[in-house]
Amino acid sequence: MLLFTLLCTFPALLLAESSEGNGHMPEGDLIELTDKTFEHDTQAYTGQTTGHWLVLFTASPEGSRHVEALMRDLKKDEKVGETLLMAKVDVAKNLATQKRFGVSENFKVILFRDRKMFIYEDDLTLESLRKFVTGGFLNQAGLKVPRESAPIESFMEELQKGYRVALSFVIQSPLGMSICGVLVALFAYAVTRSILGLDVKQTKVRRGLRPKHGPIRRKARAS
Repeated sequence: MLLFTLLCTFPALLLAESSEGNGHMPEGDLIELTDKTFEHDTQAYTGQTTGHWLVLFTASPEGSRHVEALMRDLKKDEKVGETLLMAKVDVAKNLATQKRFGVSENFKVILFRDRKMFIYEDDLTLESLRKFVTGGFLNQAGLKVPRESAPIESFMEELQKGYRVALSFVIQSPLGMSICGVLVALFAYAVTRSILGLDVKQTKVRRGLRPKHGPIRRKARAS
């Protein structure tokens, strides 16, 4: 049953991803990170050798729109923008990252540097944010960066996320429904053929029918 579910959802998932297209990040915008790219790009746990990162974790784009605008303005500051990488993560779509950093509110802003992480908790103003990234973070002891989840956990989370995306695509897309219909028909045909083939063999055995190659001849014993 699991194999059939994967066969039904995998093609739909590929079509759903291809229909989204490749987005282009406008100049001055924040870097978009995902479960797959977060650790690779930031190296938050593995040394932070790619630089200092200010990351907005958002569960609600509407609720964090003001913070994102502040970070864009801060990025335009030459003194800050040249030394600090700024990014955002939609934790509603990237559950592994949401779980890793414990984002339970609408948004959370974290500075990654010096192999630690510093959570921004001051006023939501451009000046306060600038002070925080240019030295205000030193008022905190800094927290240890949590490591990534185990590969099997990440795989299961990706599978669940892919299943939800594929299921949504199948429901909303006539093409997705057609693909699933064809797969269901092929699956039913294969099962039916297997059952009928088994019944034919059992019928031959019960009736005592001889195999097509004829009776087996025994060799005569030497006198």
